[in-house]
Amino acid sequence: MNTEDMYQLDDQQRSNQVNLNADGVWVIANENLLFGVNDKGIVNRIRVTESIIKEQSKQDFNLVLARYNIPVLKSDFLKFYPNAEDNFDSVMVTKGTKLLFATFDSDEDNAQLIDIMIEL
Repeated sequence: MNTEDMYQLDDQQRSNQVNLNADGVWVIANENLLFGVNDKGIVNRIRVTESIIKEQSKQDFNLVLARYNIPVLKSDFLKFYPNAEDNFDSVMVTKGTKLLFATFDSDEDNAQLIDIMIEL
């Protein structure tokens, strides 16, 4: 969340573009990584989530999170972001105009991260 860079996807990168819901257009980068884009292809959201293609074990998803250096447990997430707003089974971090939303499988300290989204 420290960068001010803008990222624009070209037409070839947008070939995996889908309209998943009312949230708008997402580009599938891989089974766990999605990019929200505006109509010009500029990335305005980044989402790491459990596989959208196949059944995925918690262990496999935890390996994905580790690859992106994202804490797995809610307690570790709150240590990593000490100024985060704890909202039971979700956590929100704000930095300037950027928002990070993390969703967990419960409101317990040892809750597993299941979805994280950054709005740019």
